[in-house]
Amino acid sequence: MRANLRSGPGTSFDIVAKANPGLTFDVLGRSEDGKWYQVATNVTGITNVEGKSAKDGWVAAELVRVAGEGDAPVVAAPTRDELLLSPDLAATWSVNWTCDSDRCQIKQCDAEVKALVNRQASSGFLPVEHTVTWDDACFSTDAWTFDVDQTNGKERTGEAEQNFLYGYWLGAKPGDAVGVFPLDDKEGVEVYCSGPHTVEIEEGAGWTHGLSGQHLSRCQHRYACLHELHQTLALHR
Repeated sequence: MRANLRSGPGTSFDIVAKANPGLTFDVLGRSEDGKWYQVATNVTGITNVEGKSAKDGWVAAELVRVAGEGDAPVVAAPTRDELLLSPDLAATWSVNWTCDSDRCQIKQCDAEVKALVNRQASSGFLPVEHTVTWDDACFSTDAWTFDVDQTNGKERTGEAEQNFLYGYWLGAKPGDAVGVFPLDDKEGVEVYCSGPHTVEIEEGAGWTHGLSGQHLSRCQHRYACLHELHQTLALHR
């Protein structure tokens, strides 16, 4: 298995090169927690990632065996690019849910979804806790946690990347601006609408959920956005 060399001590930093097993590197330093080593990349057998070039890189300590005497000095981590998601992320958005299928006992229901970070980020990933509460208890309250990369907004496993129901970071300008929501005489909030988005989820017994919807985002800046999700459900075989 090839090892990733990154621009900093953590999986949230960009991969700058890949190294083949068995290569020997000069150790330049280590991270404060000892989980990463900074190594010189002027060796034969590494492949630079397209568009990336560096004289050194960081490799996870669990992937290497260190030889020689003495400890590597602690090296200050490089400054990351500006984070897309702040450590104190908090957002609330509404869901307007309708179902056009005859198999649905509930035809319409509204909900509020809250996303909140209650724990510290680990290796650049924010643990974002989500809770959805439905009006009139038409559905059960649901909760889940996603580990989200602070630098690009993507969920760690990638499993929900194609499911718009779980995507709350859609970019600084997710679609065409449809208006401005005034805060006062001098400031306003741009309103963007993205979609329509669609996703199909297997229900079983030959039935498939077909969901479509749009995100309406009211953003003063990319750290403070309220998302309103209009979702429609259809069931088909």
